[in-house]
Amino acid sequence: PDRRIEFVGDSITAGLDVVKVGKLFTLAAENNRLDYSAVAARRLGAESICIAYSGNGVHCDGGGGKSNTLPVIYDRIVPQEPDSRWDFTRWTPQVVVIHLGSNDVGAKVGGNCNDDFQLYIDSYVTFVARVRKQYPEAHIFCMIGPVLWHVDLITKLPGATVETFRKKGDTKVHYLRCDDIGGDLHPDVANQSKMADMLVKAIAAETGWTFAEEDAKSGDQQ
Repeated sequence: PDRRIEFVGDSITAGLDVVKVGKLFTLAAENNRLDYSAVAARRLGAESICIAYSGNGVHCDGGGGKSNTLPVIYDRIVPQEPDSRWDFTRWTPQVVVIHLGSNDVGAKVGGNCNDDFQLYIDSYVTFVARVRKQYPEAHIFCMIGPVLWHVDLITKLPGATVETFRKKGDTKVHYLRCDDIGGDLHPDVANQSKMADMLVKAIAAETGWTFAEEDAKSGDQQ
């Protein structure tokens, strides 16, 4: 397809616990095809790449570590192999969706990373600037999902980042909140579909892409 979307995120974007089997962190509970990223791409008729790693953040991971954050592994083909570098000129998306922040805040609130919160924001801004350098013309959506704890901090990360770029005149960096759809933390299939609904409409509004919503939804449960 001519339409291309790059997704960058943590466990919600990886599809962790989208299938409620009673046990978290098991392969049976994870299904990327049923999460908002894959669902939104299908509804828009877009090809997608998903770069997602459970537990990771943009400044630190959920345990407070900084050696394996999403910005560290972002341009690796194999996350554990630093020399496996992706060639960004091979595949250029018109849209990039970033869903990060909850693990950062979890580490901050839990005491695993006691850095000043401005440093978290600075890390998010730096990462978006890096994505912008790779894709000068892309629409970049900084998104937050249904995480109901410490909402003020979690929403501040993408919110402050988007505000920073808007003040610089970059009107193609957008903020999308999906924290009020119901559920908490790892959405099930129904709430992942709601997230996809919101994202599809937001992307269509900025790009002019059309979509056959009802036809595409028929494949969401497969």
